[in-house]
Amino acid sequence: MREYPDVLNASRFREALNYYTPSEVANSDFGGNEDAFKAITRKAITQNYYADVAGGTEHGKYRLSGGYLNQNGIIRGSQLKKYTANFSGNFRFLENKRLGLDFAVFLTQMDNKYAPINATVGSEGNVISQALQWNPTRPLRDDKGNLTFVSSTTRNPLTSIEAFKDVATTNTMVVNLAPYYKITDDLEYRFIYSAMRQTGNREGMYRAGLIDPSAVNNEQAFISNNGETNLQMTHMLSYNKQINDDWSVNAVAGYEYLDYNYNNNISFGGGFKYMGLDYFDYLQYSTVSTREIASYRSPTNQLQSFFLRGGFNYLDRYLFTATARRDGSTKFGANNKYAMFPSLAIAWNVAQEDFLKSSGIFDQLKVRIGWGKTGNQEFPSGASLNRFTFGNQSVGRANFQNRDLKWETSTTLNAGIDFSVLKGRLYGSIDYFNKKTTDALFEQTLAQDGPAGRIWVNLDGEIVNKGVEIALTGTIVKNDNWTWDLTGNATFLKNSVSGLVGYYETGALRGQGFSGVLGQRMVNGQPLNVWYLADYQGIDPQTGTSMYRGHDGSINTTNDPASNKFYMNSPNPTTLLGISTNVSYKQFSLAANMNGALGHYLFNNTAATTLGISNLSSRNIGSAFFNTSVKESTSNSASASTRYLEKGDYLKMANLTLSYKVGNVGKHLKI
Repeated sequence: MREYPDVLNASRFREALNYYTPSEVANSDFGGNEDAFKAITRKAITQNYYADVAGGTEHGKYRLSGGYLNQNGIIRGSQLKKYTANFSGNFRFLENKRLGLDFAVFLTQMDNKYAPINATVGSEGNVISQALQWNPTRPLRDDKGNLTFVSSTTRNPLTSIEAFKDVATTNTMVVNLAPYYKITDDLEYRFIYSAMRQTGNREGMYRAGLIDPSAVNNEQAFISNNGETNLQMTHMLSYNKQINDDWSVNAVAGYEYLDYNYNNNISFGGGFKYMGLDYFDYLQYSTVSTREIASYRSPTNQLQSFFLRGGFNYLDRYLFTATARRDGSTKFGANNKYAMFPSLAIAWNVAQEDFLKSSGIFDQLKVRIGWGKTGNQEFPSGASLNRFTFGNQSVGRANFQNRDLKWETSTTLNAGIDFSVLKGRLYGSIDYFNKKTTDALFEQTLAQDGPAGRIWVNLDGEIVNKGVEIALTGTIVKNDNWTWDLTGNATFLKNSVSGLVGYYETGALRGQGFSGVLGQRMVNGQPLNVWYLADYQGIDPQTGTSMYRGHDGSINTTNDPASNKFYMNSPNPTTLLGISTNVSYKQFSLAANMNGALGHYLFNNTAATTLGISNLSSRNIGSAFFNTSVKESTSNSASASTRYLEKGDYLKMANLTLSYKVGNVGKHLKI
């Protein structure tokens, strides 16, 4: 695993200068030895504290908890502080205790300090690309400790960190109330009300004079405010009945309503000169000509659902469940706001059969099969409507109406086995699934000669994701002092696209020289969003420029990479991995969690747009581009090609925790 992106160090950079641009060595070698990426990063320490108090009687219980998180970012100056409080409880009333109330209140405040990182910057780059491109022979500071200035476009990354101040505070309150009443011993009504209110304030300033001394009197600031309110109301009637020793039934009927509302506004001004104060605290000092304001409120976004679920259990061996949902969303076209989503599930608890009980092999063995449909509405509200954007006394179209826009639907068939052997010391599951998605939601650019703009549509055809998931947990050691558990799971995936009319371009590539470039497609017979790129065939030793394969099979430098593209590998993993283990000795315990993915390819956008050979001689390059076996021309341009397509396989340690359980301290404190 690489800790840092692989760029040239100072000595290798000098070798590259002498090899590629010997005439510019005198002007490009500053005698230093600098690692700019390490200079802007750090080993980030996280502190996390949590405490809770609980109590109650037979009539009700409560819990009060609080937490504090202080997490430094890996980029210097970035930080997250999070404060949380939670008060929850459940109470029962009346002599028969049929009336009850569950409630919870969550309060959170997050204080963020952001690093100057943006994916849509121009040639000046962001703080990461600036560090990667920094000439490693040029000191970041002079002998007096002052930050080195090069130009307004070749920026010192440490200067960028000092020049930008971007802070935000977000406050969130969530209230959940759930009164219920047991009408009979078998029939219960429950009403669930949930409200989330979030407010955010973000303030930023830009010390333009640090980046460009000529802009010392034109420094900038902004203030942004946003608010979000989400409401949920659910009415639910549930019935649970043990009919006799053999049969039990359960049923749930309900109605759910959700409403989402978001708004924000921003004020911007410039013309400041640094006087030791944060500019956003006196935005009125800005010059009138630089001031900008904007505001936004999300279109109506509401969802309502009617649902019914029923099931029965016979002899605790045969289980059946059926569900039907009718969901309606304001996001869809007037003709298709509602859709029906049914599901069925059957399970056979084989371990309860007499022939298996007597074998003594399995502690548990259950066979499951299920089928169901689900809907997707995760796309912008108002997407089915004619929408417009407002400018300074101007109006522009943002979206065209589609009254027939409907739910994206996924139909899944799954079958599985759950098992346990060796008195529960080894257990796991094996599942097969086949998921077909139809009417996929897609934002399409309208073709000319019609009016310019974008429209959301449902694609013809289907996207199929199928595979097998295996999970296994074993207790390797278990005695009075030691316990060691090990869990592993693996999912083997395959997806494909079929039935589309034509193809659809996706996968925007960003960075200098890549404006408007797309590198992926949705097309029949290929994996979802397959890479569609020029096939790079190395450097021509005669010209030092890139060679590409043409559709006629030729390989040369004259094949245009923009018009000679091929389907080249999938961005989707074929295997997902998870490994976790827990080892405990008396009060000590060590837990580790790892996850990974295999079989997919990623486009290295940083290498393509930031670290190419054309940086020489003023900027650094990626180590992979320094190749003395063939001399690449410093004027060789980057293209969307397989040169930058890399295997995305990884296995990483997601969490490693060592803990010690103190136990009871007196009668009231437990640690």
